[in-house]
Amino acid sequence: MTDKLQEIVVAYGSQTGNSEYIAKHIHTEALQRGYKSRVTTLDDSLKNVNWNDSFALVVVVSSTGDGDPPDNALTFFKKRNITKLPPKKYGILGLGDTNYDNFNNTAKRLDKMFKELGNYIEHYNLGSEPIIEKGLADDATGLEAVVEDWQAKLWEIMPHHVERDLKLEEDYLTKNSSILEGINGIKLQQVNGIQGIDLKEIENVTELTNLAKLLNTTLEMEILDGEGRENNSIFEIL
Repeated sequence: MTDKLQEIVVAYGSQTGNSEYIAKHIHTEALQRGYKSRVTTLDDSLKNVNWNDSFALVVVVSSTGDGDPPDNALTFFKKRNITKLPPKKYGILGLGDTNYDNFNNTAKRLDKMFKELGNYIEHYNLGSEPIIEKGLADDATGLEAVVEDWQAKLWEIMPHHVERDLKLEEDYLTKNSSILEGINGIKLQQVNGIQGIDLKEIENVTELTNLAKLLNTTLEMEILDGEGRENNSIFEIL
């Protein structure tokens, strides 16, 4: 009998979409690695997560305004809610900006609340334990350095705390192989020195199961006519 946890719950609080994107990426990678995983907003976790279950909580959360939680995490942060939710093991990744006061206040606040809650109920063996030091990414210098390093450490540590199922990994790869093949099969075409893709080829990719959405402004498309002339339209994928 194993004493490892059986699932990963990835919860996010996101105002502009960055935290949501990273959380969904972590969820997808968890599935690829053979973990049972689900993803939710922090507020929705109050109703669709059984906090008595055996899981590791991974939180990706940003700060807004004067260090306040995002709109889809406001209810979660109410004291009457947070004191009922002691995850056995957790990791927190915060997204902030040092150009603003109270840098990454939401992530720091959540970490402090979980630790205090864990200490308070430790004698009931329900205390919260961080499995990784909280990550505090700074948009002023670039989120990528902290985010990528934190995720790499998370996957080094996770096997010590959560049970992996090789069959889940195999099932995931089998389910998504046709999707990945379709994406990889889309070829760049060049017209008058401009590289692009033929949108008709995307029709072959019929579903995007478990693929995280793109960040706003990540992809821009220039519409060309058949002779490579620009139609003066640029679309932003939202």
